[in-house]
Amino acid sequence: MIHEFCRKLCQLIQLWWTGDRIRVSPVEGRLLRIQPGDLLSVAGNDVEVVDRFVISERSLCLICRTQQGIAELHVPVFSKSESQEVLWFESGDELRLTAADVEVWPRGRTG
Repeated sequence: MIHEFCRKLCQLIQLWWTGDRIRVSPVEGRLLRIQPGDLLSVAGNDVEVVDRFVISERSLCLICRTQQGIAELHVPVFSKSESQEVLWFESGDELRLTAADVEVWPRGRTG
């Protein structure tokens, strides 16, 4: 019985160790952890995230409430460039920004 348990535990550890895991830089991880309720400063404008969803395998969409209405922030999941570029869509306009142009203030959760 204990032998079977140890064998299964070793198999589980081996699967975990050899499995693919997503690895991203701290900058990318900071943007990918944004949740509804978080406050952002995007290019100097303060906004609140009201929803988030994946729009493709390569992009996360954050729906934000601004003073003018609703806007979208598109964050690439994988970026091959040195500086991660995000897209800001508001009132029919598209603005290309770097990840450094987005400040995040998590609200309502710890860690």
